[in-house]
Amino acid sequence: MAAAAFYEVGQAFEPGSFGHTVGSGLAGGVMNELFGGNFGHGFLSAGISAMASGTINGIKSAGGRIVASAIVGGTVSKLTGGKFANGAATAAFGRALGEASLKNASYSGGGKGEPITSEEKEKFAPEFEELKKLTAKKGSFNTSEEAANWLHQNVHSKLTIDVEVGAYIYGSDESGYRIGELTTSYMRDVVDMQMVGQAHSSWHSHGTNSFYRLPSVGMKKDSWWDTNQQLQFGYTSTAGFQGGLWQFDASSFTGPHTYSNVCKFTTNLAGDYGC
Repeated sequence: MAAAAFYEVGQAFEPGSFGHTVGSGLAGGVMNELFGGNFGHGFLSAGISAMASGTINGIKSAGGRIVASAIVGGTVSKLTGGKFANGAATAAFGRALGEASLKNASYSGGGKGEPITSEEKEKFAPEFEELKKLTAKKGSFNTSEEAANWLHQNVHSKLTIDVEVGAYIYGSDESGYRIGELTTSYMRDVVDMQMVGQAHSSWHSHGTNSFYRLPSVGMKKDSWWDTNQQLQFGYTSTAGFQGGLWQFDASSFTGPHTYSNVCKFTTNLAGDYGC
């Protein structure tokens, strides 16, 4: 039961959110009781570990993220009067099941993934942190298009160097739409994104390089990821006078991932030029 609860929490809520924290805490409390421990210790270990998941997600390997969660959970359990081993096991188990709900994608402008320079990264890193905070503070939107347009105007347009950033858009017409965690790989033409559960749409920026004015097509390119992940839409912000905010109708897409075919399902929402 606890295993199913951890998995469903991972599917339903974004890491670090209130729902994810409380849901993980409840599942952790039940699991700790099954291990012969205290519900409260398990709740705090799993809940605080989930609260720290935004930071833990920055660790590259799944194994490293599980170990970090175990350390946090064990430490919390020990500080609150419980056993380190119980807290570590609860948090690690929850994290391991949560990893199963994460789906990775590498959206690309079409290049091979060139890292930005160390000087550019030093300049961009604090700017990106401010963009992440700005995005995290946004409430819900009526449509995924509204959310993508907000990202186009408030994130893409604020980029000062050629770097890709992206985020998933979650929700439905009934519940409204929210933007997931903004991410970057500090690359010119690639951004690695992690979907938690099932997103509605994706959004990413091709940076300031006007050469990549369209969503990329082909195996493991923009349109392929959107359809492969069963998204409704894929939104791409591109630069230059022929760029704009492109909406790819992934849910209606059929046929090969060629430019001519993908263009039949792609609309420019914020520009004068078509596909």
